[in-house]
Amino acid sequence: MNTPTPATQASSFTGFAPDVLFETTLSQALTSDAATANMMPAWNHFLNAEFFVAVTPKAEGPINDAYDYAVFSSPKQAEPYIVVSEYPEKMTGHDGQQAIRVRGGSLIHTLNPQHSIVIALSQNTFTLPTSLLAWLRSNTQFVPTA
Repeated sequence: MNTPTPATQASSFTGFAPDVLFETTLSQALTSDAATANMMPAWNHFLNAEFFVAVTPKAEGPINDAYDYAVFSSPKQAEPYIVVSEYPEKMTGHDGQQAIRVRGGSLIHTLNPQHSIVIALSQNTFTLPTSLLAWLRSNTQFVPTA
């Protein structure tokens, strides 16, 4: 499995715990009292967490540009989408595809703005629509890695 080195990474947020799954943080945010629901911890976690992303190899190009995100379409999804997961087994079974690990913050900055993200959780999926991804892009500051 090839792992490219992202040119940028998400800045660290207070309270981010890499040993806690994004799914746990998302679940806590979604099941909290609707009147006080705060999704910021979930978005902060997403930006810092590493996800497996389905990719297809390119025929040529430098190593960091050797893959395209595998883009899918479905009548259930309004927009073309990519699939990501914290669970590598969720990335198997796609013909000719591999999976690489990418930090969420790097992912949203390299993803085509017309594509949404479907997160394969342990029992179901959660979609980040293009409007949310645009908001995350515009409200996130990134610093180059050393």
